[in-house]
Amino acid sequence: MNHKIGILTFHNGPNYGGFMQAWHMRNIVRTLGYECDVINYLHPTHVESNKVYGKIRNVGDIKARLHWMVKTRPFQKPIRELSEMAFRDNAENVPWGDYSGIVVGSDVIFDFENPKFGSDPCYFGSHPSQKGVPFMSYAASCGMANVGGDIPEFCNRLKHFKALGVRDYATKAMVEKVTGITPEMNVDPTWLDMDPNEQDWNRPKGKYILLYGRRIPKEWAPHLSEYCRKRNLQIVTAGNPNAVADKTYRSIRPFQWTELFRGAEATVIGTLHGTMYSIKYGKPFILINNDVIRQKVKEAVDLTGMGFRCLEQPDLRPEHLQLLDRDSSPLPEIPAQWKSDSIEFLRNGISKMTS
Repeated sequence: MNHKIGILTFHNGPNYGGFMQAWHMRNIVRTLGYECDVINYLHPTHVESNKVYGKIRNVGDIKARLHWMVKTRPFQKPIRELSEMAFRDNAENVPWGDYSGIVVGSDVIFDFENPKFGSDPCYFGSHPSQKGVPFMSYAASCGMANVGGDIPEFCNRLKHFKALGVRDYATKAMVEKVTGITPEMNVDPTWLDMDPNEQDWNRPKGKYILLYGRRIPKEWAPHLSEYCRKRNLQIVTAGNPNAVADKTYRSIRPFQWTELFRGAEATVIGTLHGTMYSIKYGKPFILINNDVIRQKVKEAVDLTGMGFRCLEQPDLRPEHLQLLDRDSSPLPEIPAQWKSDSIEFLRNGISKMTS
């Protein structure tokens, strides 16, 4: 019997990390010998929150709208290729029963508080239309949800998951509180295998520092510029423009984005997957920490010994730029045992769902 596995995650916004983790989840499940597709579903509230619309009141609104359109365009074809299923925002219309099991994750799919996500029971296997379908989670996160407070009743369905895998300490605490089970800590899906090479695109010429996901503080920017000038390095940014950058990629495909990390001398980042890809490709990096990613990224930087690279914005000093020198401090590396344990966890969990 050919078992088909569904991946249920947040994959269809113009978000490089969100796309890449969905692509890698699907890829590794197929490598394990199963048919696999990403389930093309999103709660209607989440669909609306992903849109950019409203009255155009000034030039800034026009620029924001144009920026969103330019950034979104390169995602359209890759997202369509993740799934053969037509997009649905009504859980009743998703063919849950077509799957032998569903892997929930990764991303902040267990965030039960964020109003933008619609407090969706589907990610907990609690929607009535999902009855009888086996579930497991992999590298799931509850994001910024308050796990010390009240947790919705629909989260109790986690007790019936065939395997529970999370990405951070807060989600571990939430799962333990709800189920009494200690979940396994998984590596980010993007760490499970390599990324495809992109050919024939306008990649940077020469050596460069990559900025991604966080505006450089004004008082720190001149020091970064001087650091790069002395070393004959360009400053490259992707997605959002930055005044300090020599070159900005406003509209690139996801695999071109991963190439920017692969080719960089070092990175200055402010997102979860900016951190994941800096570690994946062994780059010296500075993470400008922030509330959105703080608890999601903590385990990865702790277990790779890279906590010293995480800096709060008010604490940034010119001397911190030494962290971008390849020979000044240890470089990141994915722990091989953690990666192999995560693949085995996924293998065993899917086996339980399909047995």
